[in-house]
Amino acid sequence: MRDTANASLHAILRRRAHRLSRDELARRMGYRRVDEKLLARIDYVLGDALLGLDASHFDFRYSGDEFLVALCDALDIDPDLRAAEHARIRALVSHRNTAFRPVLFVDTGFRRRSEPVFALGLMEPRRWLRFDRAFVDQDLGRQFAVASERVISHYRDSGGVLPLWGVIQRYQFQYADTAVLIFDTEGRAVAETDAIRANRATTTLHGADATAVIKTPDGMSADDGAR
Repeated sequence: MRDTANASLHAILRRRAHRLSRDELARRMGYRRVDEKLLARIDYVLGDALLGLDASHFDFRYSGDEFLVALCDALDIDPDLRAAEHARIRALVSHRNTAFRPVLFVDTGFRRRSEPVFALGLMEPRRWLRFDRAFVDQDLGRQFAVASERVISHYRDSGGVLPLWGVIQRYQFQYADTAVLIFDTEGRAVAETDAIRANRATTTLHGADATAVIKTPDGMSADDGAR
């Protein structure tokens, strides 16, 4: 199949790489020694929509950007196409790195009575729902819609209750530094405010806040939810 002008660089790379063995491709890229780590890196880049530019892979020969250039050269990619797509992806990665990271706070109106502070600190991550990095690529209208869907599914799956924290009353969606949209438990936007109102629980380890190293089920730290 001949490459067309509107085919994506990712698709062209995958198609052309399929014609070569990974060893041959690595050697065309200038590697004399081919090992499993290098082959895994090639496979990762070819399988990644962002062509490895949003990852920290590197070796003693190429950085992430240099690796992509070498891969494109080895597969005879048009330099203008490569440069344009490279710049587009770099801009996207930069946006994801600097954009505000929206978060949903599960609000139970909790007020501490006799609950141990350490237990509350351990359970703090359950009150924060995060989104993947690509979430910020969407416009606000779409972000609100996805957040609403997340509210509905979370309330359904949790049975409307957070262990230790209590019955869920509402969800607070912070999408900018001073902008919070309030959802009811049916995913309807009902109010706006300028900050998440929450009594945040922390736990300490050897005198330091250990909440930041407690991981949520999605791999985020508990402290990420408060940013």
